[in-house]
Amino acid sequence: MASWPTYRTVVLDQRAQVFVDAHAVANGRFDEQWQGIEWLICRMPEKGLPRHAHEPTKFLLFVVAGNDLAETKEVWVLYSYDDNDVTVHAVAFAPEAPEANA
Repeated sequence: MASWPTYRTVVLDQRAQVFVDAHAVANGRFDEQWQGIEWLICRMPEKGLPRHAHEPTKFLLFVVAGNDLAETKEVWVLYSYDDNDVTVHAVAFAPEAPEANA
């Protein structure tokens, strides 16, 4: 018999909440992008990449590619999870690549 899926609650620490609040207002597409990230990590938090090989489940990094056509930036999310919650510790846009000298 199939088991019920586990949907965890996404909890943002203060630093992550400040970032999300600031960019949801300034960048209309980020709000949509963030809703998708929350949807995914509350259902499949194990999909993130381990931050440290010696502690594969303590902190995970989830990277969402940006898209010029969709006007979204690459987003990095650092989080941890347990049976009930996904705690987001940090959210950041990927650093801008330096422009090549012409």
